Order: sequence, then C-alpha cells, then structure tokens
Amino acid sequence: MAPSPLECAKLGIYSAMRKLGIYSAMRKLGIYSAMRKLGIYSAMREQGLHKTELARRLDWHLPQVDRLLDPGHASQLARIQRAAAVLGKWVELRVF
Repeated sequence: MAPSPLECAKLGIYSAMRKLGIYSAMRKLGIYSAMRKLGIYSAMREQGLHKTELARRLDWHLPQVDRLLDPGHASQLARIQRAAAVLGKWVELRVF
C-alpha cells in the first residue's frame, strides 16, 4: 500500500521512494539531477529572479541557463552547485 502524503512528508522523499519501491528506478532515470534543477528553479521563483538575471549573475549566456533548468539535459554537478551558490543555496549529496 502506498504511503499517504503525510507519511511521505514524515518519511522524507528518499524513504518514501524506497517504500513505494521506486527508488532504484528513479536513480536510473536521473531523478536526482531533475530534483536539483527543480530546487534551482524554486529558489529563482522565491527570489523573483528571471533566467536572464541568473545568467548575468553567473556570467553565462541564456542558453546555458536554459540547459541548466532543462530536466532532460545532463548538467554537470559543478554547474548546478554554482547556480545554487549564486542563489544563496547549496546542493547536498547523500550516500546511503
């Protein structure tokens, strides 16, 4: 039986994915990369920041920011970390 949304919140995303039996599949699909990118996008929204401003702060061209935010594009972790730092955030990696 699938955990309720409240149970998922208590378990944490990784434990909930394990309980649902989708953890391995999510890893293979690169979901963690997409989640990091979603975190960058969320931080931009929180700060009312447009892609053009993020590009300016990173000294990147707009297509580079577009690729960074594209969940289908494999971005280097260092680029995601740099964007997070510019937004006052950080990327946390866990090994289980």
